[in-house]
Amino acid sequence: MRVRLVTAAGRQRYALRKQTVEPRIGYLKHGLGLRRFLRRGLPKVGLEFTWFCLAVNVGILLRHWEEVRAVL
Repeated sequence: MRVRLVTAAGRQRYALRKQTVEPRIGYLKHGLGLRRFLRRGLPKVGLEFTWFCLAVNVGILLRHWEEVRAVL
């Protein structure tokens, strides 16, 4: 579903980026120092980005480990 930014629904959906996407990208760039990729070629860059995202997600899981363990 494509929502245009000129509509109220579009502006509301775009505002969610502040909560979901932007903080993670900021952490990748500032916290982990991901400014440039070390590999060359799209498949290798994709793999490197996947490793960075995996590191962020594992960190989130470890931070909330007690809650996660209760579900398992």
